[in-house]
Amino acid sequence: SGEIRAKERLVIAGLDVAAAVFLRVDAATRFSPLVSDGAQLDPGAVVAYVAGTARSVFAAARTGLNLLQRRAGTPPSAPQFVTALPGTAPPGCAPHRGPWR
Repeated sequence: SGEIRAKERLVIAGLDVAAAVFLRVDAATRFSPLVSDGAQLDPGAVVAYVAGTARSVFAAARTGLNLLQRRAGTPPSAPQFVTALPGTAPPGCAPHRGPWR
């Protein structure tokens, strides 16, 4: 088991995708997010806990974390747009990322 932490200030997105990866590798794995998509996090904040066999967690970690990193982002202006235009971001998508990412 382990935890996923933010390395820098970011707007989180893609928790549903990361959870799906961990569960696809092993349905007995538990992915427990502590925040919701769209949350602004500071460095060191715990994003989620993952519990399961070491084999399952390690097998899913690379893909799950890569997808989470690609959907979450760190532009300094993102939070101001999220608050200025509430409800305009697609579900599970960081507002600064286009569909091509």
